Amino acid sequence: MAAHAPAPAPAGPTPGQLLGAVVNPPVALGLLVANKIWDPLADYIGYPCDRERRIDDHKQAVLRVIAMKDDFLLIGPCPPSLQSRHWIKCVEQLEKTFSEIQEKYLRGGYFNTCSCAREAIKETKRAEELAGQYKDLCIDIKARLLPVNVSQWEDLSLVTNSYKDLVIKFINDTSGKARLLGIWGMAGIGKSTLLRQVSKSRSEFISDGDDLIVLIVDTGSDYSVAKVQKCLIGLLGVTVAADVTEAGVALAISNRLRGMRFLVMFDDLSGPINLARIGIPDAPPASLKCQKVVFTTQKQAVCASMGADETIHMVCPSEIEAEKLFNHAVGADILKDKRISSLSRPG
Repeated sequence: MAAHAPAPAPAGPTPGQLLGAVVNPPVALGLLVANKIWDPLADYIGYPCDRERRIDDHKQAVLRVIAMKDDFLLIGPCPPSLQSRHWIKCVEQLEKTFSEIQEKYLRGGYFNTCSCAREAIKETKRAEELAGQYKDLCIDIKARLLPVNVSQWEDLSLVTNSYKDLVIKFINDTSGKARLLGIWGMAGIGKSTLLRQVSKSRSEFISDGDDLIVLIVDTGSDYSVAKVQKCLIGLLGVTVAADVTEAGVALAISNRLRGMRFLVMFDDLSGPINLARIGIPDAPPASLKCQKVVFTTQKQAVCASMGADETIHMVCPSEIEAEKLFNHAVGADILKDKRISSLSRPG
């Protein structure tokens, strides 16, 4: 007699059947209807929850894109491409809408602020889209000659003195309104030299008996929170165990700095960095007049992303300043040669 395969076992319930057994059909229908009703209702009256955060997120996103536009106009091609002009026009419209939403939100009122929150969410997404398009636009940027790297010369006061005065004015500001300063400008303009010059001019912002400490951290393009923390604990003399987490190191740095007067300078940030995550304390107590942070970067967008209270834009020296700098660099003996003297003068 021929052998027969055993009958297959009955199939188990499908996920859909299980869901149907758990969820009552009338309940499921009610949830579907409620969802369909909520979407247009929320779109009409706005979002009642977390309105202030949505408005703030919108503000930060728009400021970031505006900074990108300013950077592009500074180094972008001339004349700009059609794509570039369209992007700039969209950013200008984004900026206009941002001002309208801010003005409307300040009027107050529950339903009014809910509506503003709804608009802010849409405009935040639009700002993120424009920020994503910025990288594509950078392909259009034509290379420009970088300024001469003047950091090799000992006396740079001809170029950086005016900027140094602005930084020291920021440091000496005791109003409590200025705590974070961003210095931005193209590569080779002298930003790192400026920080060293400020550090050497401590007598202009540190009086006798003052306990203000000055820390300089060279971040570089490959910086990370862990690397910056390692540098800070070394400068501060803080000892932490090898297995301490990033949050633990941040707490140790914060506890060390919290009761001190300090000036921390981060040089050459290629992108925004979270100061709280590193361990830099929040707003100082009223009794402390100086807990300041200064950073340098090539991008204005970094200043906007980090929420800098003040910014300084370093630009190339004028022709007169450049000639003085050249004369100082080559020395009086070489300038006596008429051939060199004529070449050093523009025109």
